Amino acid sequence: MKQYIVPALPTERAQYERCYQLGLESLVATERQLRIQQSQCAGEPVSWFPQFTVRCQAFHADQRLDEVRQVLSELQIKPTSITVTSAWVELTFELAPGSATAPVWQATDGGLCRLYDGLLNNFIQTNVQPLTQIRVGLSDFEVASDVTSQLIRPNFKQYSAATSRLTVMTLPDVAKKQGQQSVRRLYQLK
Repeated sequence: MKQYIVPALPTERAQYERCYQLGLESLVATERQLRIQQSQCAGEPVSWFPQFTVRCQAFHADQRLDEVRQVLSELQIKPTSITVTSAWVELTFELAPGSATAPVWQATDGGLCRLYDGLLNNFIQTNVQPLTQIRVGLSDFEVASDVTSQLIRPNFKQYSAATSRLTVMTLPDVAKKQGQQSVRRLYQLK
């Protein structure tokens, strides 16, 4: 099955375009930063890869963790980390590196846009809605002298995590209203 950049059905297209606009400013800023990294490497492959953070509105999600897990199971590409509060759920997607080699790539605007497209298509026709924020940043896989680097052409499927780290946080203003201290709990999801 071939995947198109913009979904064909009108409802999916509208959802895609709305999500696209959410992270567009961050995407453009990251493109600029990636160009700087690429120019500093004088055309050599870089070890900087995009990191995507998506926030969706979810009231009382910290009290409905089973429901959050169920909704997140709809995603084809699993996030590396999940942060849950009483007001939102935040998902972070990072490249899942191989154990023996450090990944590098010829960073291009087109490559970044393909990864962003993969991120957006991951949310089409899921119940992980409404998305309220998309941030795009860079994370570095430093290549140590004793580790070999491997040139890759990243695609969003390489961002799928085998397990996701789930953090549950009580927001400070909610904790004060309830007479509690801020709480942070960590879980491993498979």
